Amino acid sequence: MLRNHGNSSGRCDPQGTTARASAPCFSEPNEAVTKSRKNTWVFGYGSLIWGTGGVKIIECREGILTGWHREWTWISKSRHGAPTCSLRRGGQVKGVFLRLNGQTTDEDLEEFRKRENRETEEISVETPEVGAITHFWTMGSNLEKYPELNGLTEKELPKALAERAKSITSAGPDGVVAADYIWWVHMFDRGDALTAAIANYL
Repeated sequence: MLRNHGNSSGRCDPQGTTARASAPCFSEPNEAVTKSRKNTWVFGYGSLIWGTGGVKIIECREGILTGWHREWTWISKSRHGAPTCSLRRGGQVKGVFLRLNGQTTDEDLEEFRKRENRETEEISVETPEVGAITHFWTMGSNLEKYPELNGLTEKELPKALAERAKSITSAGPDGVVAADYIWWVHMFDRGDALTAAIANYL
């Protein structure tokens, strides 16, 4: 199911989240968008749910990306060592589809590549609509670099990630602290069992 948001407040604010990020995430549709690039999208399942930094998108839809599910296997340097979302194959994941401005598509995609782990870029076609091309970044896993997290069982990992998040009080680039990042993702996608398990320890 896709929910279309026509909010012109300058933020992408899907139902169930509270957007703190001050950077623009939404602008009114521009009729000058070129036909050849008007159907390029980015899929967000973590911090892109509530903000896109300096990139202004022209449409924001809640929806489901099939073939992938959310994990928490990326420790982010830009968020001071906080656990953040990643994707692995199989299942489905709820997120936001962000339509890019056809006039600035290349520049906007490069901004997202700088923000995400560019080497993990994937593309889905015909999603969220016929003719669409959607870019997203799976991030991968770097838990092996952190002895306190590497090798933990599925039952042990949620508590360890929550404790790590609670210990980090410095905000990330969007002004969001680690514990709020987890909580906001949980509030957006209450059906995600792993995120709920981590949020339960916050």
